[in-house]
Amino acid sequence: MKAQGTRRIALMAILGLLATNTASTKADDFSFSKKKAVAPNFSVLRIDELRNAQTIPLALNDKGVTTGRSQVYYTNNAFLALSNGDIENIQTEEVEWSLGQVINIAGQVGGYMGVWENGTIVKRPFRYSEDEGMIDLGTPEGTNASIVDINDKGEVLGYFTEIGSHWPRHGFIYTDDDGFQALGTLRQNGSTQVFDINNHGDVVGTTTGPNWETHAILWSGGQMIDLTDLGMPGYVTTINDNGLMAGTFKIDWAYTQAMTYSLTEGLSVIPLPEWANTSEAKSIDANGTVYGEVNSSFDHDGFYYNETEGFVRMNLREKNQSLFGVAIVGKNGWVGAHLHDGTAYSTGLIYSKDFGVHRLDELVGDQIPSSEMEIVGINASGQIALKVFDFDKNQWTAFLLTPHAEPSISSSHRINNRR
Repeated sequence: MKAQGTRRIALMAILGLLATNTASTKADDFSFSKKKAVAPNFSVLRIDELRNAQTIPLALNDKGVTTGRSQVYYTNNAFLALSNGDIENIQTEEVEWSLGQVINIAGQVGGYMGVWENGTIVKRPFRYSEDEGMIDLGTPEGTNASIVDINDKGEVLGYFTEIGSHWPRHGFIYTDDDGFQALGTLRQNGSTQVFDINNHGDVVGTTTGPNWETHAILWSGGQMIDLTDLGMPGYVTTINDNGLMAGTFKIDWAYTQAMTYSLTEGLSVIPLPEWANTSEAKSIDANGTVYGEVNSSFDHDGFYYNETEGFVRMNLREKNQSLFGVAIVGKNGWVGAHLHDGTAYSTGLIYSKDFGVHRLDELVGDQIPSSEMEIVGINASGQIALKVFDFDKNQWTAFLLTPHAEPSISSSHRINNRR
C-alpha cells in the first residue's frame, strides 16, 4: 500500500502540471456521510400490464412518466406510462416490435424498433411524441441502431453498426433542424462510442485515433474537439449543461481515478482517500457534483465529490451486503444502487446525504411482494421507477414509488393494480 501511495503522489505531481485546477488532496477532504434525517415513506403504484404482458421499465422523466417495453412471449412493444398508472402502447402498426430506452421532460421517447428491410428485420432508431407518433430517425440502410440518450430539446443520441456485426460502432445525433447526422471519427474505418448529451447538444464519447489508439472527443457546435490531443488523460463519459465533463483516467495498468475537465478550466483530479486505489466517475450534476464508485482491494463503495464538501463516501455497504455498484443518480442528489442481500436475488438501495443509505424493500414493506428489484430511474422529485420480478406470476413488472414526508405508512399506501 505504501508503494501504491508513492506512485499515486508522483502521478498527481505530473498531472498538476497539466491541470489548471487540480483538486486539493488534504486529509480534510475525505469525509464520511452521516444520516441527518428520516428517509421518506413511499406510496407504491403498480403499472398496469398491456395485454397481460410483463412490463419492464427502462427510463423515468421528471414528471413521473415511464417508458420501456411490455412483452408477450417473444414480442416487445414500447410503452408510455403516466404517473397515475395509465399506460399506452406507442408502437405503430407497421412495426414488428419496439422498446423505449430514454425519455425527456416533454415525454418524448427514444428507442429502437424492428422493421422489415430487404427480407430481414433490422433495428431502426425512433423518436416518439404525442404529436408526431413514432418516427424513424434515418440511420443508413443495412444497419442496426440503438439509442443512448435524449435531451430536453428532443435531440437524440445513439449509434449504429452494420447488420451482423457489433463493431465498429458509429455515433449519431438526430435534431429537428438537421435530422440525422453521423458523428465523425479521426480516421477512416474508425469506431465511435457516444456516452452523453447535454441540453446544448454537446456530446462526449471516444473515437479511434490515427494509430488505432482511443481518443476522448467532445462534439460541440458542429465541431469535433480532440480532448486527448489537448492533453486530457483518459476519457469522459458525462457532461452537464455548463460544459463541465467527468470521467476517468488510468493511474497505472491496474488502477483508475476520477476527474473533471472543461475547455476553460482544464483538468481537475478528484482525490482518492488513503484506503482506496481506484475510483470511477458515473455522473455529474448541474452544480458540478460528481458521483461515482470507489474501490480498494477489499472494499467497494459509492462516493460524491464537490469543492465545498470534498470527497464523501456513501457507506453503501454498511450492512455487509455484496454491492453491485452505483446505478442511477437522480437530479435531486439521490443515488440508486443494487446489492445482493445474502440470497440469489438483488435488491435496491437509495442514498441521500440527508438521510443516508436505506434498503428499498425495507422502506416499502409489504407494498411490493418480496422479490428481486432493480432501480431504473430516479427523478428530481424523488420518484423511483422499479423493475420488479413477480415470483407469483413468474414475470417482470413495473412499479413507480412516490416519496412522502409522513412519518408512518398509511393504509392508503397500497399497490394500485388495475388489472
